[in-house]
Amino acid sequence: NVGLLFGLFMLFWNKYNTVKVSGSFWQKLCNNGLWIFLLAMLLWSVLSTIFSTNPDVSILGDSYRMDGLVSYFAYAGIFATAIQIRSKKHIMLILNIFVGAASALALLGILDIEIVNTYMRITPEGSIFCNTNHYGYYLCMSSMSSVMLFVCEGYGNLTKVKKVFVYIAHGLEL
Repeated sequence: NVGLLFGLFMLFWNKYNTVKVSGSFWQKLCNNGLWIFLLAMLLWSVLSTIFSTNPDVSILGDSYRMDGLVSYFAYAGIFATAIQIRSKKHIMLILNIFVGAASALALLGILDIEIVNTYMRITPEGSIFCNTNHYGYYLCMSSMSSVMLFVCEGYGNLTKVKKVFVYIAHGLEL
């Protein structure tokens, strides 16, 4: 929700603190396409909720997924916050943390230490996720991120320690 407020703030901030861009409708659409599609998705979700036969589930979601309108606004807040990150340094930091966390979870799942599994509620096949498909998706995303780290930072520019870490991280995620 804080991300959503931040996104609204940035929307007004950018509107009033940027130079007016002239150009055709298509140029403006290309420059602001992400925001336009996000707002279109939210508008469609609000309309869908308004005309729903079960407003409680439409607003809050069901007890398992909780994927109602409130969740969509939370996703919009995450998106609005993430789209403001422009610095390559910050993006690489986020990717490093993501890949490191995924590698640690994969290692704990492979080691299968009972006391750790009980304390952290980890299963070898699903890690901390309730659904094994979610864990698989998480590992796929982290595997692609580790490849991206490897490619974007340039193989020649990596230190030997970081090369080893990237190889191990990618191997654990596979």
